[in-house]
Amino acid sequence: MALFYDGPAVAADKPADQVSILNTKNDGVTLYFDSITHLPIKRTFIWRDPTDNLRNTEEEIYDGYRPTEGIMTPYSITRFYNGEMSNQRFLNTVTYNNNLTESMFEARTTYDPNVVPPRKK
Repeated sequence: MALFYDGPAVAADKPADQVSILNTKNDGVTLYFDSITHLPIKRTFIWRDPTDNLRNTEEEIYDGYRPTEGIMTPYSITRFYNGEMSNQRFLNTVTYNNNLTESMFEARTTYDPNVVPPRKK
């Protein structure tokens, strides 16, 4: 994995610091952090569609930060696909550490991968 500081930038009309992260397969993501608060403003990644080999860009913008249980949390998240808004979420309440049992996170295999299931008629 490689981490690059790309320098100052502008993201969502705010001054930001741009950071890029690449893995060993050359897949990357670019993150933009607010220059003053150092909170994430934007996440961008570019990928090629395997069917038509066209380049696609996905972006996610974080805004409306408020402290929630001691953690600065974005209450507005907007997603863009190739420059057009595809999704927008406004959060009303956020909670952390809800005393979830560890059993909820245990991986359990409920099938035998070596047995082909019977076909439905």
